[in-house]
Amino acid sequence: MAQQPASTHTGLELFFSYAHEDEPLRNDLATALSGLRRQHLITEWHDREVSGGKPFAQEIDSHLESAKIILLLVSADFLASDYCWGIEVERAMERHRLEKARVIPVILRPTVWQEAPLGDLQALPRDAKPITSWTNKDEALENVVIGIRKAIEEMVEISSPSISNQQVNLVMGKEPAPAVTPQQPILPPPSTEEEAAQRIRSGLFHSAEQIDLASRILQAFEQGGPEAARAEVEEIFTHIDDFTASTLAMTAGIVNQIGLPDLTVRLFLEASEKEPSNPLFRRELVVALSSLDQDDLALPFARRLVAEYPDNLDYVELLAQVLQSAGYNDEAWTVSNEALQQFPASTWLLGFALESGREVGRPMQDLDELATRFISQEFTGQDAAQDLARARALYANFLAKVDRDKESVEEYRKALEAGEMSPATRSNFAVELAAIGDDQEAEREFMTALREATDSRMHSRIKNRYVTFLLARGRTTDATQASQQTWTPS
Repeated sequence: MAQQPASTHTGLELFFSYAHEDEPLRNDLATALSGLRRQHLITEWHDREVSGGKPFAQEIDSHLESAKIILLLVSADFLASDYCWGIEVERAMERHRLEKARVIPVILRPTVWQEAPLGDLQALPRDAKPITSWTNKDEALENVVIGIRKAIEEMVEISSPSISNQQVNLVMGKEPAPAVTPQQPILPPPSTEEEAAQRIRSGLFHSAEQIDLASRILQAFEQGGPEAARAEVEEIFTHIDDFTASTLAMTAGIVNQIGLPDLTVRLFLEASEKEPSNPLFRRELVVALSSLDQDDLALPFARRLVAEYPDNLDYVELLAQVLQSAGYNDEAWTVSNEALQQFPASTWLLGFALESGREVGRPMQDLDELATRFISQEFTGQDAAQDLARARALYANFLAKVDRDKESVEEYRKALEAGEMSPATRSNFAVELAAIGDDQEAEREFMTALREATDSRMHSRIKNRYVTFLLARGRTTDATQASQQTWTPS
């Protein structure tokens, strides 16, 4: 019997839900996502892929069910579409609640969209500022791509030091398959021009070197574990000049999945040096180094990102984070505090400024004034209420760290009243309530946070805090019962 061709890796399926009036913007976004597609992280599908003769609604429903990422391209036309709102959004949110897919609103044009069910979701671009409202549309699209990439990393746990074969196969879109030789076809030849065109539009074609490298590393990992994969990657370094930057970056993602972080760093370094004009490779290098607690090594690359792209908030925030993690709190204070003049609504920068300011001994009055000024500003944009709520939660965190527990409790109350919905924030609030002796309300907040936990890891963290609270009160039986709770999707 002839050997069946192995499945090609095509990444996580991404579904566009959009109004046809927004097709030009959807096309722009698809172009911006080409880097993720080339790195084998995603494939895209939208209703224009439905070929003649196939049932339209059935095809859409099928891909809506199989997609791992669902982008809701929000505009007034999208909200006015009975099909988008009444069918696609409803099913997308159901799969999101069951953790079978990640739903991400992408705000294309100004409109009032924060009504349920979308209001609880983190929207893109940054601050949910509509793409058409940005001075530079390319920068807006880049910000969306960065957000989607972060979502992918969270979904597949790229930062995890270990990963199962099943997870690797999920990420790579690859079944535990027989050995793949370079001579084997990756997909059977298309039988029609229509099929060939569909593959081209879907990104279902990749360079032979990328497919070969992915197959070699994964096969080595499946047959001999991490050490066999390490030997395979070390062999790649002996022929480093034969590979493109995108191939090396894609390989870095695979290598990181199987628990070889040092090789991940080396591959991202090679990719960034091969294509120095692409800041995304350098950004990934910084993130990889920082995840290894090598922030000193990450700093030169993070500084260069900001020097070359001073108007990119993501890079400025990354530099502030690395500086703080590396212990350069004086510089972290300077960078974050000064950057707040340019990006006055960045809650991340506020958090870094408060933390680094505390570390370097800035007068408490100055830090209070910084937080008060930030919170008192007039927030604008679609996400204004959430920005204010997050800012209050950050200030409450800061107050808790400097043992101003009563003030922290009051700030947490204001954050929750302003709409801060994070179960983690509610859990922090419970800890502070316990610190001031309000055990009854603390327990209620712990229980609410546990019910509202959005995934098993968050539930576990909150549960551990709750169990510690119960044990500290001598409630051993209650603590034992609480420790046995398991997370179930709401």
